[in-house]
Amino acid sequence: MRVHVATRSDLKVRNVIVPLQAIYRHARTRDTVTVDPTDALELPESGGRRERAASPEEAFALIDALPDDPQALWATAAFGGLRRDELRALRLTDVDYPAVTTIKVSRGYDDVAGPIEPKSEKGKRTVPVPAALRRYLLAEKLRTGRDGDDLLFGRTAREPFTPTHVRKLALRAWATANEKRAADGLPPLVPLGLHEARHTYVSLLVAAGTSLEEAGDYIGHSSTYMTDRYRHLLDGQREKAADRLDAFLSGAQAGAQVAR
Repeated sequence: MRVHVATRSDLKVRNVIVPLQAIYRHARTRDTVTVDPTDALELPESGGRRERAASPEEAFALIDALPDDPQALWATAAFGGLRRDELRALRLTDVDYPAVTTIKVSRGYDDVAGPIEPKSEKGKRTVPVPAALRRYLLAEKLRTGRDGDDLLFGRTAREPFTPTHVRKLALRAWATANEKRAADGLPPLVPLGLHEARHTYVSLLVAAGTSLEEAGDYIGHSSTYMTDRYRHLLDGQREKAADRLDAFLSGAQAGAQVAR
C-alpha cells in the first residue's frame, strides 16, 4: 500500500502514521487486534531536513553579533528551547529572578486569540537555565527595566514582539557582521531562525549527554520520536562516539588478553 496525500507535507504524513504503527505493534503484543493495517505500509521519504542546528561556537557568535535588544530572545531560543509563540508570551514572572535558574512555560501567544494554553500538558514545563543563558536574561531585565507581569521580550511591556520585525533586525545585523568577517578572512555566519534555534537547543542537550526522554520534557514534546526529529549531529560528535567506542573496545580487548 502506498500513501500519497497531496495536501500534506511528507513529514506531516509520517508524524501521523508512525505513532499509529507503534499503537498497533503494542496492541498486537497484547492480542487485542489480529490485523495491523499499517503493516508493510510504505511511508513517503521526508526529503531531508530544512532545519539546521548551530554549533555552540556558532550560536554564541550569532547571538553576540546582534544588537543588545534581541540577544536575550535568540539566546532563550537556542539555550532554552522555547517555541516562538512561547517566547512572545513569556513574562518576567516566568523567570525566577534574581536567581535565574528556571523558566516556567505555561502559555503561548496567538495574534487573534492573544495568550493561549499550550497545545498539550507537556507544553507546560519548567526549563533549566544554563549559565550561558543566565547572563543574557539578567542583562535583558536590566536593559528594559521591566518587572512583574511585563512581557520579557515584548515590543512593549504589554505587546508581544513581531516575528517578522525581529527576523529582519537579526538578518541586518548578521549581514553587517559578515562584511567585517569577510574583511578579516573569517567564514560567514549562517543566519538562524527561532525555530532552528530550538533545534539547536535539542542538539546541544543530546551532545551534552541528555537523553531524548529528558530533552523532551524540557522542550514540551510528548514523544521521543518528535524530539529525535529535532536532533542534529553537531561537528565532532561522530568522532567522539568513535573515541568512546575505541576506549570501550580497548578495555574489553585488554580484559580478554588477561583472561587468556
